[in-house]
Parts: sequence; C-alpha cells; structure tokens
Amino acid sequence: MDLVFDESLVLSFKEVVEESVRQIFEGKGISAFQQALRNGMNQICCAIQQRVIEFIDYQLRTDVSLRKDWSIERRGRVKTVISPFSEVRYERTYFQHNKTGKYAYLADVLVGYTPHQRLDNLLEADL
Repeated sequence: MDLVFDESLVLSFKEVVEESVRQIFEGKGISAFQQALRNGMNQICCAIQQRVIEFIDYQLRTDVSLRKDWSIERRGRVKTVISPFSEVRYERTYFQHNKTGKYAYLADVLVGYTPHQRLDNLLEADL
C-alpha cells in the first residue's frame, strides 16, 4: 500500500487546507474557502483513485496467483474515467486468458469498469 499512500499525499492535503484558509484571510469568505477545499480534495481523491487502480494492476502483473490462467499481452494502456471527483487517468495492463484466448484489462474488471466505460458508476448513479 506504500505505492498508494505516501508523504506526498500528506503534503498535498496540508497545502489544500492552507490554501483554503488563505481564502478567508484574503477577504473572500467562507464560500471561497469551501470551493478551494472541495477543489483541492477532489484533486487528492483523483490521485488516490489513480494510485489504487494502478496498485491493483501492479499486483496482478507481479502476483501470478491473482491472475490464474492469464498472461500479460501489453502494458501501459491509459484509460480515462470521469469520476465524482473529476477526470481520472490511469495505466493498466491487457491480459489474455491462456485457455479461452479472451482478452481483458483485469484491473478494470476488478474495479467494475466495462471495456468502453468513460463515466464512473457512482457518478452515473448520482446523475
């Protein structure tokens, strides 16, 4: 999980809070504070979502027991999904099933994304 959560996230959170509070001291009021906080937290949430999916993909690549009968076909394919936080871009690996010949992005399958999905499930439900 160190690949997901590290000191940079703590630093980002601190910077978001400081920038948000600065809005009040600059005379912009609580609404500006809330807007800055929401925008900053959304950016952090996008980074966490990207890191989690890429961590899942890393685990699938390195631990063969997690992908029984699947072989790596290609790496580094980028997918973009619009989440409740904003746009999330992440890299994933394309796998081929050794017996059926079927292809899949196993990280996408695990998180519940369909092959051509561009709108996150939670955002879609919110709409």
